Amino acid sequence: MQEEPQQILERMKEKVFEVQIEENALAHVQEQYKASNITSENGGACVRIVSDSKPIEGDVRSVKPNLEDVYLYMFDQDSN
Repeated sequence: MQEEPQQILERMKEKVFEVQIEENALAHVQEQYKASNITSENGGACVRIVSDSKPIEGDVRSVKPNLEDVYLYMFDQDSN
């Protein structure tokens, strides 16, 4: 039986984070984590990360997952 989208989103709680970092740290963060979105903000960057563990770089907050986050997470698991 296939999971409904809402069930998958529920399972993804605490696996999606937004991190505020300095622009010069962006390459490092992209190497360490799966970034689902990056926006420029106030001379820095806001990176949306999909990860089993909370990132340690920058100002981190947990955010509500969306279907793009689910796709990135599931696709990466299937490739391992």
